[in-house]
Amino acid sequence: MKNLFFSAFIVLVGTGAAFATQKADNGKIAIVKGYHFDEAQGLCIVTDQDCSTVFSEDMCTWGAAGPELRELNGTSCVNPLYQVPQN
Repeated sequence: MKNLFFSAFIVLVGTGAAFATQKADNGKIAIVKGYHFDEAQGLCIVTDQDCSTVFSEDMCTWGAAGPELRELNGTSCVNPLYQVPQN
């Protein structure tokens, strides 16, 4: 009986550690507003699209086939942004 409780305790601790690790990884994601460069005005224009600064294969775009969004840095928007992971 003692071994059964000990085994169950080990399983619970392992499960808790797995969830804690997953939660910690999600905390690294920086969510920022995306900007696109408007060539006509020569300005970076803010959008309502949330993007991530963490590298991903999926670029953050404005609309379905819109321009790739960038992070505002001073007065320029040159740093690429990525889709926010869906968990």
